[in-house]
Amino acid sequence: MSVRWAVLIALGLAAAWLAAQAPAQAPAAAQTPASRPAEPPLFGVMVNGRYGYMDAAARIVVRPQFDGAGDFAEGMAKAARAGKWGFIDRAGAFVVRPRYDDVGDFHDGMAWFIETDRRARGMYGYIDKQGAVVIRPTLMAAYDFCDGMAEAVLEGKGCFLDKTGQALRLERWGQVRSFSEGLGRVEDRGNFKWGYVDKKGQFAIAPRYDSAGPFREGLAAVGVAGQMTGGKLVRKPAEGFIDKAGKVVIEPSFDKAGHFSEGLACVLTGADYSTGGRSGGQWGYVDKQGKLVIQAQFDRAEGFSEGLARVRVNMLWGYIDRAGKYIVKPVYHEAWDFKDGLARVEIDGKFGYIDKTGKYVWQLTK
Repeated sequence: MSVRWAVLIALGLAAAWLAAQAPAQAPAAAQTPASRPAEPPLFGVMVNGRYGYMDAAARIVVRPQFDGAGDFAEGMAKAARAGKWGFIDRAGAFVVRPRYDDVGDFHDGMAWFIETDRRARGMYGYIDKQGAVVIRPTLMAAYDFCDGMAEAVLEGKGCFLDKTGQALRLERWGQVRSFSEGLGRVEDRGNFKWGYVDKKGQFAIAPRYDSAGPFREGLAAVGVAGQMTGGKLVRKPAEGFIDKAGKVVIEPSFDKAGHFSEGLACVLTGADYSTGGRSGGQWGYVDKQGKLVIQAQFDRAEGFSEGLARVRVNMLWGYIDRAGKYIVKPVYHEAWDFKDGLARVEIDGKFGYIDKTGKYVWQLTK
């Protein structure tokens, strides 16, 4: 054996010995959906009657080409072409071809659809994100999935569906409303009161309320009906808040109550019931102890989103902060919540986007 080959063999053996002594490296962790960097948001815009998408800097990312379009949810957006709806990806390519008469957004990986062909007869079903029909169109009504369950109407009766299409319903149930934070709202046919059930259909909170809202941040708005005696209203309807154990946290004292978001809930006070129905009153905001932290002063109010809430005064919408101060003055005929730093607004049928200072990022267009 030559000296040269002996040296090469010795070097190889040394390298192998050193590699064996080195600590083993853990394999690179696979990226999960939660660990992947968030994709930049896209916002729907309309140009010359066609819908497309822009980024947060108002640069067109998907050229306006669709007859209709919705917001992106779970990486996909519904879009229409030639009167039919399907779903596109962030590049604007159809992932689910446009074949349905209407569709909902994706939630929990599922979206409802409706077809009016002879086989489906205008019934609702559900598809997954590959466009495969997971729940056949046999439903008279269908709503978004939440907490792995969806509100639906099957054979004329309200029910909850799981993601396999298995229906949860009991004969004593009347109307049902979607799950939120693990509980679904159900009307009891026996006393026509509302309560909350778990995913096995068992009442977690007994049916004793005349109205019941979804749980948000651990609390839900519930109401008791007014009482008439001798044709006169002797007790006004009132709403308050309960926790998930059914305990009253804020006594029913409001004419109407919204849901909690970012620690505050909008409530209506001062309504007039003299004409038999509810009219008037003004909206403010309470904290989770029931303290009125933003005085009742608005004709309408919505929940907080990204630190700002929509409020309406004299038929015009604006935005306030958590102190009740106007950040964007009420000048819009319609307005939507802030999402990813921008809010869609409308004046005289023209739509645009503003930032949190009220500056237009996308000018009003029709």
